[in-house]
Amino acid sequence: MRIRTRAIEKLKSLPRCVKYVVAAVFVLLVGAGNWLGISTFRIYKANLGELKTDLSQWYDGGKNERILVIAPHCDDETLSCGGVISRAVRDGAKVKVVMVTNGDGYYEVVRRLGLAGAKSYIGFGLKRQKESRAALRLLGVRDDDAIFLGYPDRGTVAMWLSNWSPDKPFRSRYTRCSRSPYADCFRPGTPYCGTALLSDLMDIIGSYRPTTIYYPHPSDQHSDHWAVHCFVTQALYELGMLDKVRTGLYLVHRGDWPIPQGLHPTLPMRPPAALTDIGTRWYESRLSRAEIAQKLKAVQMYRSQLAILGDFLRSFDRKSELFGSYRSGTIVRANGRFDAGDEAWARVPPCITDPVGDSLRVDVGRGGDIRFLRCCYDDKRLYARIELAHPHSRRMSYGIQVCGLPDAAAGRLTVSITGRGRVTNGARAVRSGDTIDFAVPLYKLGRWNALLVCADSSVEKKKVDRTAWRLLIREDAVKPDPSHREAARLPARRTPASPARISP
Repeated sequence: MRIRTRAIEKLKSLPRCVKYVVAAVFVLLVGAGNWLGISTFRIYKANLGELKTDLSQWYDGGKNERILVIAPHCDDETLSCGGVISRAVRDGAKVKVVMVTNGDGYYEVVRRLGLAGAKSYIGFGLKRQKESRAALRLLGVRDDDAIFLGYPDRGTVAMWLSNWSPDKPFRSRYTRCSRSPYADCFRPGTPYCGTALLSDLMDIIGSYRPTTIYYPHPSDQHSDHWAVHCFVTQALYELGMLDKVRTGLYLVHRGDWPIPQGLHPTLPMRPPAALTDIGTRWYESRLSRAEIAQKLKAVQMYRSQLAILGDFLRSFDRKSELFGSYRSGTIVRANGRFDAGDEAWARVPPCITDPVGDSLRVDVGRGGDIRFLRCCYDDKRLYARIELAHPHSRRMSYGIQVCGLPDAAAGRLTVSITGRGRVTNGARAVRSGDTIDFAVPLYKLGRWNALLVCADSSVEKKKVDRTAWRLLIREDAVKPDPSHREAARLPARRTPASPARISP
């Protein structure tokens, strides 16, 4: 009470102008807190309303199915597909599970355990690998059918965007390794680069020839998840299997989703409201009581995660699992001058639709809330238009990221216009009202038949909004031929130390 009284007395002794400033700051802080609270509640209420919607039943197949589940981290396979895996094994289908990383960069848990140093992170990666094996055994998957690639946790996005070549591997800030330190991974000693990961995925998918693949949705906000989506999509494209395999895209990280948090086995799994009508068709796979109980036991095998993420992990044990279908699009040839005016753009449909007002970041940075991305091309340039929900801000940077296929190494490009108006990579860009237009020289993308693209906005290198990545195939594209990949470009295969290799 004395401290509070002294503070009040000091406030009374301040000059009147200072009192006004203090009062104004207080009102602004309270107002901002209420505004953010209202925004959070609005998103939560919209997601809660989705629990009442009906979804079509996902195709679960039968004993002739060959299922491949690709997970960025140890536990994603159980959270997203635990029920589907157990049912498929019970029905006699073949199931293989691929873990891209061992989850060895989860520093919050490592520090909570009182550990430190590179060896501790590698040991933690081995611990998570054991947890995944235990969970998969409960679901009926044999150890031989669990494949660990050993790539760096929180590093796959760098491998996708910049560290593509074996000559420029990514170095994990946690394990201090630029090659896999795990002796029982699919390719021991594999360099941390995009070429190696793409090669592994193509080897696994090409030899196993799955009928259904489950992998992350591109709207997942965890960078490892959307990066793995891009790698798998490129592998399927280069193998010519995009139209020959069923793809079920799953979501794990999207704000405070799924809601409500905690164990709710009587509730269905439904997509976030912001993702219900922007290009993904959602399905549910309904689970029996026995499958729900079995999945919960598998989730509880992840003891290293439960202390911090217990409610979140248990949120995925519900009476259904959620999968989406997100098809590739077509990039059209330009008909007119797309770097001058709006008339020509009106004839180009959006290739990516992004939700509006779907996070606190875009509510605060309203000038960065992306609505659409449109793309087209002519003989010399790729044209792209970002359309915003509100007028652009001079404080923000806007950009597109483009990966030309099949030669992703030569056709990888990031183009942006900064808050000061500087445009990167020899492109042209124009900001006008609620649109950002880019014109990119096509020679920078090499020889391409398809593009993987996304758009983003940021303030001082901090992301405000990012669209999902999407594969766009040109109208006159030649079908991909997997034989174009020269053996010299791929890292040499080494024999794993354990039965991590797959068999058809």
